[in-house]
Amino acid sequence: MSIGPMNRELTPYRDLDEVLIDYAETSRSVLADNFIGVYLLGSLAIGDFDLTSDVGSCTSGNYERPSPEYVMM
Repeated sequence: MSIGPMNRELTPYRDLDEVLIDYAETSRSVLADNFIGVYLLGSLAIGDFDLTSDVGSCTSGNYERPSPEYVMM
């Protein structure tokens, strides 16, 4: 199963889309069944992102306390 929309366009910036999708797929691979999701924050989440913006995200896993896999990310 892939992450992101079928057309793979998350933002108007193709290179950024590739980085975001790669990060989400790597996170899912590392966390395996404990992967919940990667959530975008800040300007990217509300549609105010431009090429001078930073990228804020939160990766969520199903753990009661940090696991070695989560710390590895």
